[in-house]
Amino acid sequence: MAARKKGKRKDYGVSDEKFILIWQTSSSIDEVAQKTGMPAAICHARASFYRRKQVKLKAMPRKSTRGLDVEKMNRIIEQIPPVGNGNADKVIRETLKRLEKDK
Repeated sequence: MAARKKGKRKDYGVSDEKFILIWQTSSSIDEVAQKTGMPAAICHARASFYRRKQVKLKAMPRKSTRGLDVEKMNRIIEQIPPVGNGNADKVIRETLKRLEKDK
């Protein structure tokens, strides 16, 4: 693994203590990002780093990046026939073909 070049990471000027205080008093990752001036992905990464170090940060709700049609997914599950005796590939092919027709 190659060593990181110095100066590659951006310093957002947010100390560990400040980040933890902001994290613990915020209700969303967007709020943490706004208060720290850091991208949400960097905030998640930093919180993950702290947790690996056993810092007991609260869980922050994540927002979905895509809409999920739960009813549609459940209809697909209901249409899947039983799988057994090595027929999984056949079941997948046939179910996908049926779903394409239903569009």
